[in-house]
Order: sequence, then C-alpha cells, then structure tokens
Amino acid sequence: MAEGTGRRASAMRELKWPDVNFASASILWRGDADKMDLESRRPTMRRVIRYLRVWKKHCPSDVWVFPAPQDATVPVPRETANKWAEQVYRAAGLVKPKGAGWHSFRRKWASERRGYPLPDLMEAGGWASSEALMRYLKTDLRTISAVINVPTLRV
Repeated sequence: MAEGTGRRASAMRELKWPDVNFASASILWRGDADKMDLESRRPTMRRVIRYLRVWKKHCPSDVWVFPAPQDATVPVPRETANKWAEQVYRAAGLVKPKGAGWHSFRRKWASERRGYPLPDLMEAGGWASSEALMRYLKTDLRTISAVINVPTLRV
C-alpha cells in the first residue's frame, strides 16, 4: 500500500473497506484520517487493487482494511504498523536502512513521479503545499546529469 499509493501511514492504518471501490479502482482517503485533513477519492494502481482484493478475502474485519491483530474492531495501532516496516525489509531479504520507515516509501513514491506538474503530484499524493512535497523529492545522479547535459532550450 505504501509503495503503491504514496500515502501516509496514518491514512493507510485508518483505511476502511467501504472507502475502497474495487469497480472504479479508487480509494477515498478520508480527511479525518489525514494529517492535513485532506479528503479525496483518487484512482489507485491496479496492482494495489489486486492486492486489496486478495487481502479482503483473508482480512478479519469488514470495516478496517488493516485491523488490530488482537481486536479487529479497531484499526491497527501505530506501534504495530511501525514494526511492519522492519518486517517488510526482512521479508525481502534486505537490511533496513537506518531511519527508514513508512515515510521512506512516501519519498520513493514522490521521487519516482518527479517531472509531473506539481499540482497533480500534490493532489495524487495528498500534499497540502508544494513546500511540503519538495521535502519529499530526492535527487539522483541520473537526473542531475540530464539537467546538466540535456538542456531543454538552447538560446
């Protein structure tokens, strides 16, 4: 979910099944679960929808997409979700970089979409300001090299 949607951990933790529209491949990101109180229904990657379809068959809750392991009537606690980031790296056979957590996936999501108009990127990822979004975008040597060597306009 984090890698495919770019959403904050809190928004994912509090996602409800009624907000997932399988037919239109979209998710309603509720303002009451968003740090910036932004609410929007956004298209979602088909692969995320496929994963959610599979998970819904096994999910112990009809309300919460990610219910608490001990009580499916409430969303997964923040502390539990934070441990999942470590488990994701371990399951992939990778060493989790120091300081890497859910926001690392959000930074990756934004950086991979660099080049799109900022208003569209902000709306897609749930950023309230371009200043906030700019803190997520990471530079890379390939892009820096292109900026230097491939001008978009010659005068």
